[in-house]
Amino acid sequence: MDFLFSFYDAGGGYCGECGLSCGPDIHGREILANYNCQMNLNRLSPYYLYSEAVSTIMNPSVRSTNIILPQQLSGAVSGYLSLGQSLLLVWPHLTGLLALTAIVFAVSYISFMRREIRSR
Repeated sequence: MDFLFSFYDAGGGYCGECGLSCGPDIHGREILANYNCQMNLNRLSPYYLYSEAVSTIMNPSVRSTNIILPQQLSGAVSGYLSLGQSLLLVWPHLTGLLALTAIVFAVSYISFMRREIRSR
């Protein structure tokens, strides 16, 4: 499972296992692609999903769960998000956590039912 997780490259950049370059001579698009790859790999973890969802709901000044570029900030209204809008922002996180829980429960239930358990 080590191939799914990120590692720190001694050449200078934080890279994921996405086949992207790292080092001192990478450009803005490659840095953004590395960051997106790192975030996608982190979002496989239930701990990361939960912590990102809770921090977004509890802090109403959070506007996005991804990186925000300066072009996206132009025209943005400053202020806090309501609870409903914060929930809309983390809806995929909550759905992923519930789906992961259901999948793990189903796999463990099927595994338990396939075992032959008899009393003596």
